[in-house]
Amino acid sequence: MPAECPKCGSSVKADAPACGKCGLAVARFETFAATRDDAVPAVLRTAWDKLDEAWDDDARHEAVLVLATERGELGWAAGRYREAAKARQGDPRAPAMLEKIKRATEAMLTASVPRTTKEPMPYRSSIVILGFLVVMIVIGVAYAFLKTRMG
Repeated sequence: MPAECPKCGSSVKADAPACGKCGLAVARFETFAATRDDAVPAVLRTAWDKLDEAWDDDARHEAVLVLATERGELGWAAGRYREAAKARQGDPRAPAMLEKIKRATEAMLTASVPRTTKEPMPYRSSIVILGFLVVMIVIGVAYAFLKTRMG
């Protein structure tokens, strides 16, 4: 009988050593489920509790999303929304908030990746002209040197 990962909600085969999606060891499932809220800031847990009391209040959903983003707890919020989606089947809020959390996570990851495109070298044309002038001066000096030796 497959188990459900308490971290990501994926189905895990009974003989699997860890969740195939998030990597949480099966041996840690119970400990993770029991302690997952301990590391989350109290202000975020309180906001979730208030949200749970007034699930239809969109402002409370947004407040949880903002707090989770600010505190780096989007994974925790996603887990709570996955649980809510299962408990409140048919309600569109939990899937919509999961999608927002996904977009927020992707935006944060994208913003932290350095650019790989090469920007044009500044003053490129000035450097080319300067290089050309240096070459011309060297040729001129060599010409003058040779002319004085021969003449």
